Amino acid sequence: MKKGFILIVFTLFFTCSTAKKNKEIDSGSNYILFDYINLLDGKNYYSLLDSIKNGKSEDFFTLRMAYTKTKIYDPYDNKIDGLRKQIEFNIEEKNFNKALKIAKEILGKRYIDIRTHLYCSNIYSQIGDSVKSNYHNGIYNGLLNSIYFSGDGKSPKTAFIVIEISEEYDLLNWLNLTQSEQYLTIKDGYSFDIIKAFNENRETELFFNIELALKRFSEEMNLHKYD
Repeated sequence: MKKGFILIVFTLFFTCSTAKKNKEIDSGSNYILFDYINLLDGKNYYSLLDSIKNGKSEDFFTLRMAYTKTKIYDPYDNKIDGLRKQIEFNIEEKNFNKALKIAKEILGKRYIDIRTHLYCSNIYSQIGDSVKSNYHNGIYNGLLNSIYFSGDGKSPKTAFIVIEISEEYDLLNWLNLTQSEQYLTIKDGYSFDIIKAFNENRETELFFNIELALKRFSEEMNLHKYD
């Protein structure tokens, strides 16, 4: 009962913060969100996924966080980059059916894949299916908003919370920023990517909390340590 109540409280808290940038998070710390994340499990991902697909929920933050509790969460899956490149190639060659087949293969295992929803929106737009194009565009923006509203990226305590490195680049692209430098740091027991990026004459430094990805990587390494 207690766990369920806390989940509801945190869900309401985050829903409010995504509607309008939460001032307490921006000026204080978003580490409290990890208390919420720790309460989630894989079942939350699959139940929420159905709600999002049916348009009954827009809680993309919980969807991404709960995904990290599933067995299929693999933030360093090298195969994904290869599949994305195949999609890009087939879009350029106007092989839209083949591109969609690969995209559906990715989304079947990781519906939280931001870039693949962007590809799908592009493909459906080009083949004249505006309904499906708008649907995937909505998912694309919803996932990115869930990163953007998780903090302000200005410090470790208010870093954007990402579940894999590709989300960093997806957000930079969404914000029309180009990366110039990137390095890793640890503070307050959390791991962060710090990215220096620029847009025209403006340069900015953004912090990304990558603790969830590194935690899963560490778990996988320990699991196979004695294989």
